Amino acid sequence: MERPDIFNRLKSGELIRLSDPEFPKIDEIVNHTIRLSARLNSTGDIQ
Repeated sequence: MERPDIFNRLKSGELIRLSDPEFPKIDEIVNHTIRLSARLNSTGDIQ
């Protein structure tokens, strides 16, 4: 049986270790979110 992807494992509450082979997927999304948050917090126009 194939293991669920890392995002479904996160949603189900599974502990994800930094050594997980799929962890870079999470790291990429987190870093993207941080960059977007910084842009949103520094802009005067949200359009």
